[in-house]
Amino acid sequence: MGYIVALDIGIASVGWAVIDKESETVVEAGSNLFPEATAANNLVRRTMRQTKRLKRRQKTRLNDFDKLWKKNGFTIPKLKNNDIVGLKVKAISEEISLDELYLILYSYLKHRGISYLEDAEDESVSGSGSYARGVALNQQELETKYPCEIQKQRLEVYGKYRGQTSCITDDGTQIDLSNVFTISPLRPHFST
Repeated sequence: MGYIVALDIGIASVGWAVIDKESETVVEAGSNLFPEATAANNLVRRTMRQTKRLKRRQKTRLNDFDKLWKKNGFTIPKLKNNDIVGLKVKAISEEISLDELYLILYSYLKHRGISYLEDAEDESVSGSGSYARGVALNQQELETKYPCEIQKQRLEVYGKYRGQTSCITDDGTQIDLSNVFTISPLRPHFST
C-alpha cells in the first residue's frame, strides 16, 4: 500500500491532497490560505531581513578581523575596556599597546560609520532641522578637536555621545547633538 502526496503551491495559498495509490481515492485534502500581502507587512519583513543581514555581516566582519589578527601572530586580549573613546583620545598623543589597538580597531569594526557623510555635509549647509544643526555644530567643533575628543567630552558632560539627541546646557539653551562627523573638516588634521 502506498500514498501519493500532491501539492499545489500558489502565491497566496497551498493546496494539498493525499491519494491512496491502490484505490486511487483521495484520503485527505485541504488548503492553507495566507493573508493578503500589504505594503506595511512587506516593510516589516524587509526591515527584519535587513536587520538579520546587518547582524550577520557584523559578526562575519568581527570574526574575520580576529582571524587576521591571530594570523599575523598577535594575541587577542582577554580583558575588555569599556572606555574605548578614552583609548582613542589617548592614542592621539601617546603610544598605545597592541591590546589597546586591538580594542580600538574592534570597536571601529563593530560600530562602523555611515556612508553618506558628504550628503550630511550638504544638508547641514542648507537644512535647518535638528539633524542639520547637530552636524553643523560638529563641523564647528572639528576645527579644533578630533571626533573622539568631541565624543569623550559629550560622554563626560551629557552621559552619552551616540545617536541624535537634544540636550539642555548649563545656561538653559537647547542644543542638538549628532554623532555624524563629515570628513571634509578632518582633512586639515591629516595634511600636516
